[in-house]
Amino acid sequence: MPDGKEVVTADDITADEAAELTKMVSAILLGATETLAALNRVIPGKPQETESVEFTNPFKTGGSGALSGKGAKFLSEEISAEEAADPAFKFFDKELLKSAKRDINSHGGDPKTMVTEAVKNNRVVSIGETHVTPNPQRDFGKSIMKDLAGAGITHLALEIPITSKDVIKNFSDTGELDVAMLPEKLRHDDFVAMLKSAREAKLKLVVADREKPGLERELSKYSIGGSDDQKIRALEQELTRLGDRDTHMAKTVKGILDENGTNKVVLWVGNEHLRDPEGNGKANTAVEQLREKHGFKVASFLDVGFHVPDTTMAKLTKDIERSVAVSIDKTPNLGKLSASGAHPDFSRDNYNHWDKVIIYPRKPAK
Repeated sequence: MPDGKEVVTADDITADEAAELTKMVSAILLGATETLAALNRVIPGKPQETESVEFTNPFKTGGSGALSGKGAKFLSEEISAEEAADPAFKFFDKELLKSAKRDINSHGGDPKTMVTEAVKNNRVVSIGETHVTPNPQRDFGKSIMKDLAGAGITHLALEIPITSKDVIKNFSDTGELDVAMLPEKLRHDDFVAMLKSAREAKLKLVVADREKPGLERELSKYSIGGSDDQKIRALEQELTRLGDRDTHMAKTVKGILDENGTNKVVLWVGNEHLRDPEGNGKANTAVEQLREKHGFKVASFLDVGFHVPDTTMAKLTKDIERSVAVSIDKTPNLGKLSASGAHPDFSRDNYNHWDKVIIYPRKPAK
C-alpha cells in the first residue's frame, strides 16, 4: 500500500459491481463519442474534418435552437408540406430547395468574418440594403464599422444625393446631422446609428448618388402619347443632363480609388445597384461598371430575412435562428433560386446576381 493508501484490485469487486462499473464506463465513452461527432461532424468511413459549430453573432435570437434533419447546422434541411405548397416555390422542385438548404448548412459562416475577409481581397466591398426599418443589415453595419476600418476600409460611400454633400460634411466635422436632408427612405434611427458608428471609426463619409435620384421613378408615372408628352420630354432632358445614377455612383467610387492607391471603399446602397448578372454583356449597375468598365475588384453582399418577408430566401430560411453569410460560388443551388419566386430562366433577381448573401433570422419578439 504505497503512501498508506488502500489499493483496490479486481479480486475485491463483486460481479454485480463489475457489471455496474462497465455500464458507467460505456455511458461515459458513448457520451464522449456523440459529443465529438456533434462538434466535428464525423461521417463514418470518412476522414474527420473539424468544423466550428458556433460563432460569435450579435443577432442571435435565442431559444433552444433544436433543429431537425441531417446536417442541421443553421436550419432544417427538410421541406415541409407547407413549404412545398407555397406559391413562392412553384418553379423550384423539392430537391433543389433541399439542396439550397444543405448549401447553407455546409458553407454558412459568420457575416462579420466574411465581410472583413472580403476587404482583404477587394478594393470595393459593396453592401446592399433594403430601404426599410427595422433593418438588420443596418444594425450589422453599425456593429462592424470599426472592424472594417481595421481591415483597411477608408471610405463609406452612401446612396445620398450630391445635393446633401454639405450636410454629410457637417456631420463628419461636428457630429450634428440634419436627418431631414437625407433621402426619405434613409431617415431612420438605424441608418443614422450606422452613420454615427462609421464616423466614430474615422471612416470618410461620401455622398455617392447624383442629384434628383427620384427622377426615373417620376418619369415612370407618365404615359407616352397623350397630355403627358410635354412633361415626359422635360424629364427626359433633365435625365440626359444629370446622367445615370449607377454611372454616377461608379465614377464617385472610382475617383476615391484613383486618388490614393491604398484607399478602399464600402459602397452602401440599395441591392439593385449591386446586381451583376453573369454573361449578360452589359454594364448597367454600379458594381458592373466598377468591374467591367473600370477594372476594380468588387465583392457584393445582398441582405435577406424577416425584413423582406415575401422573398424566396426569407421563406426558405424561416426557421433560422442566427445570422449567417454564404458565398454564392460555394452554394450553386441557392444561386439558382430567384428572390421573387419567378422562373429562374426568366428572372432578373436570381441570387447568383450577387456574390454573397447575408441571411437574418426572424425579427426577435418584443
